[in-house]
Amino acid sequence: MKRYFQASGLARLCFLTVLVLILTTLPLLYIARYDHSSADDYTYGNYTHQVWEETHSPVRLIGAAFQTSHDFWYTYQGPFASAFFMSLQPSVISERLYGLTAWLMLGMLIASHFLFFKVLLGDYLGAKPVHYITIAAAFLVLCIQTMPDPVEAYYWYVGSVHYTFMYSCMLFLLSCLMLFLKTSSRIRGALLLFLACLLGLICGGSNFITALQTPVLLCLFGGFCLFYRNRKALWCLLPLGFTLTGLYFNVTAPGNTVRQGEISPLSPVTAIYDSFRYAVTYFKEWTNIYFLLLLLFLTPVIWHFVSRSHRRYPLPGLVIFLSFCGYACMFTPSVYSLGFAGYARVLNIIMCALYLFLFLDLIYFLGWLASKTTVSVSNPAFRKPFLQSWYTGIAVTTLVALFFTKPDQITSFSAVNALYKGYAQSYHQENLDRISMLSLEGVDEVWVPNFSVEPHLLFFDNLDTDETCWKNQAVAEWFGKKVVHMVEVYQLDHENVQ
Repeated sequence: MKRYFQASGLARLCFLTVLVLILTTLPLLYIARYDHSSADDYTYGNYTHQVWEETHSPVRLIGAAFQTSHDFWYTYQGPFASAFFMSLQPSVISERLYGLTAWLMLGMLIASHFLFFKVLLGDYLGAKPVHYITIAAAFLVLCIQTMPDPVEAYYWYVGSVHYTFMYSCMLFLLSCLMLFLKTSSRIRGALLLFLACLLGLICGGSNFITALQTPVLLCLFGGFCLFYRNRKALWCLLPLGFTLTGLYFNVTAPGNTVRQGEISPLSPVTAIYDSFRYAVTYFKEWTNIYFLLLLLFLTPVIWHFVSRSHRRYPLPGLVIFLSFCGYACMFTPSVYSLGFAGYARVLNIIMCALYLFLFLDLIYFLGWLASKTTVSVSNPAFRKPFLQSWYTGIAVTTLVALFFTKPDQITSFSAVNALYKGYAQSYHQENLDRISMLSLEGVDEVWVPNFSVEPHLLFFDNLDTDETCWKNQAVAEWFGKKVVHMVEVYQLDHENVQ
């Protein structure tokens, strides 16, 4: 503590930002113990679950995951990499492990962003650890706490691994390529390039948003490398090739015609136009008070390191325009195939990407501005009187905004609310009771009640009153039953219901 109080103002700011990230993430990890499988968790995990129950062999389990990926590629949809990971959901081994879902998704999201900011800002733009750690932690607080649909981002395994996990893999891919260009070790460079190729194949075989966004970002990355005449960047064509190969097999999968059903896709021109229209609509929706406050919070931190560097930031207008196009193209797969912006799990990663683009645009613009002026916040006479009042005002405004925000609009508030009112505990116990009923031996037909509570963070979907519904059939197959019925016993009328 003595060292802390003797530290500089920026170090204290870094410490407090990381502390806020940790404290706001802890409720999300704690409530994960009450998380349970639902919907597609059973369809994608059925075969791997059966193999594990019969053999308890990790090798056979991985083989079953590859088989599931192969089967779904032929019969349902093309994202073969996502199908592989979706078939390995934790309850395949034990329902008690399903709570690891949130730990995995939040861990991937946090680790990928910290690495990305460390490499880009620290290794390339000359930021010190206090700079990029503060920026990464503050950025993650915003993304984690304001997700459009947190249950599909962190707690529903199949949805979160298909989008949140794969989005994080894309950031790891970009970080690997940037590290590859910096390293002078051939062995380390070869390992980074191999990892980038593997991640490229995974991203190409993931959801169509990430599968399209990854080659777009790789091309933008290649454009910067060409501008700076980095010949070593030619090796980056290899991960791009693996990404495009994965995307090709993703798009041409026979199962896509089944998933598409009777929906007629839009024309490419209409889809592109609508993508920009949705991009503007959601840009206005997602630039809320918390985003604006975070921009104000990070502006002095960013200026502190860009004003000290002598790096070039040419053509900021072009960079901002290209970043907006990169953000808009994330709407195109959903608009083209479904006719609307996309499901909530799609919007989760699009919002994260928008915030990332905007923060990078801010850094680039401030870097360009710093090259045109001599003003610097590194002057102690300027920093002390100005920044203290600056951050005090931001803190007070944030507290006032939180006071007028509904609990379920802030992820950690929603977790605390569900725990305090007992919704999470009741949901957990009712799931355990349902599993006990479904696990009874010698019974082929089972009736289960609906849930009396549906916590905003934990509940994604329920069984159907029609026993022929695919969800009921998947659960019946999982537990070895012929028929599973659900009876609506409880009327849901409290405020903590989706």
